[in-house]
Amino acid sequence: MEQSQAIEPLPADDGLGLLTVAEAAGVLRLSVKTLANWRSRGVGPKFCRLGARVLYTRAALGEYVAANMRG
Repeated sequence: MEQSQAIEPLPADDGLGLLTVAEAAGVLRLSVKTLANWRSRGVGPKFCRLGARVLYTRAALGEYVAANMRG
């Protein structure tokens, strides 16, 4: 029998909808490493750098998912 994974709740909205790499990976159900690989290849959802931090917006994740819908 397959175990179900609990989905982590999203953090409270900060007004800008900013998510850390780990939070964005959780939303997309991907690994942090996959997002890092995508950034280095110039693919994946849009992101921003603030200082040394990489952040994603909730809107950018939604747009990326919508753009990759099939069927």
